[in-house]
Amino acid sequence: MSRRAPAAVDPHRIHGAPGIARQDERIKVLSDFLAECPWRSLTAAGLSRRLVSVLDAWRQKSQWLEIRLHWTQDGV
Repeated sequence: MSRRAPAAVDPHRIHGAPGIARQDERIKVLSDFLAECPWRSLTAAGLSRRLVSVLDAWRQKSQWLEIRLHWTQDGV
């Protein structure tokens, strides 16, 4: 599941591909979330919303860290 969720929202994914590479860091993010969440008690729609929210939060944090890294390199 943690490989299929990012593939479902990945705009660069090849149509029909079932998942993403095992090295994709989003897999760990989602695996950690699923380990802590009683996801089997959620509806498919509810779980989908939560997975997308987790991915969105990860993406925003990742972008912010990238901005901070550029500031550090530029001496800001």
